[in-house]
Amino acid sequence: MSVRRVRVYLLAAAGSAVVISLLLAYFLGAFDSKSSDHFESSDVCKNLRNKQAAADIFNSLFPQSNKYSVIQASKGATVEYYGADCEVRGDDGESFLRLNAFLTATEPKKSNGKEWDGDVFKPLSRGEIRHFDAGIKGTSASNLAGISVPCYGSGKFDKLPYHLAVYAHAPQSLRGSDKGKRQKLIDLALDFAHTTHKQAKCEVPSRLPDRVTVPDG
Repeated sequence: MSVRRVRVYLLAAAGSAVVISLLLAYFLGAFDSKSSDHFESSDVCKNLRNKQAAADIFNSLFPQSNKYSVIQASKGATVEYYGADCEVRGDDGESFLRLNAFLTATEPKKSNGKEWDGDVFKPLSRGEIRHFDAGIKGTSASNLAGISVPCYGSGKFDKLPYHLAVYAHAPQSLRGSDKGKRQKLIDLALDFAHTTHKQAKCEVPSRLPDRVTVPDG
């Protein structure tokens, strides 16, 4: 796959989490699935570091009446591509959570500016958009958290730096307060970002903290 084709894919993926999910499913090919109505540490996404904390978050956010399947796929870094995807689906096939990470070639000012909010967050977010200090920029809503993470410097693949875009998106209504849901999605996105930054073999420091407190309005 050429660098040009990858960049076309990445630009399309940045516009919609749905497109991200479909394209990752196509490119990554193989999925692991496990069903449960109560999450243990062994049931959550394999790309999460703190699996017990993630299991506690899953159990606190999702309706207890449902049975859930965790579907995940990943592909290790090559000279052109890295992607990771994990989805939690309910018993009717509805998506309750999507964790996505993918490489994107963007100018820093764009991933740190209005385009980040306008192109990705506003079409999908619910509630007020707030920012937090992680990577190049962290952004949160009550149903969505995202982090732009430094990965490769300028000149690795072309003249632009490559960043890792990481998202935790909840399409369905979750249990809990706005602040509580926002904090838990930030926790999941941050955990996923730490792991995928290593798996993508990034050469630039991630600038990711171990913990972020949910920002006040």
